[in-house]
Amino acid sequence: GFEIVPIAEAPALKAAARATDAYVKGLGEFRRRKFERAKRFFMEAIEADPNFANARYQLALVHHYCRDHETAVRLLEEVRTAEPDFERLPFLESYIGWSRFELGEDEAAITAFERSLAGKEIPGSLLGLGLAFERAGRPAEARERLLRYVAIAPDDGRVNKAQDALERLAGSGP
Repeated sequence: GFEIVPIAEAPALKAAARATDAYVKGLGEFRRRKFERAKRFFMEAIEADPNFANARYQLALVHHYCRDHETAVRLLEEVRTAEPDFERLPFLESYIGWSRFELGEDEAAITAFERSLAGKEIPGSLLGLGLAFERAGRPAEARERLLRYVAIAPDDGRVNKAQDALERLAGSGP
């Protein structure tokens, strides 16, 4: 049946509905790769509900894809801190890893990719970890992760990055 909501709770329900509506619109724009429009909707959702972790996560992804990696890392780390059991934590860690990698922070990227892989074997995290190990001068670890990536994701659109790295590593000796 129906439940009568006390008038005092109505503003909170309106804010939740506004946040959800903005979030869903943001997801649509994100899927169409209209990142500036998606950003506005995710920010509107967060304004309506400052604790909306999924909206903050999606906003971080917008910043990641717009190559604003510092903001992406900050937002992702805020979600991780506020929601240690966040449902997409392995993917969140993977995005932190890729943003750290793009910032040239190889050791921080390695740490994030390892945290990601501890939660789930995500092919992109294996690739990122292998590339970060390669750039950090750790060829044996790089080779191991890149070979695993190629084995589990041979049709992935980024497999050429792994193959190129493996060729470089083959020329560098053990």
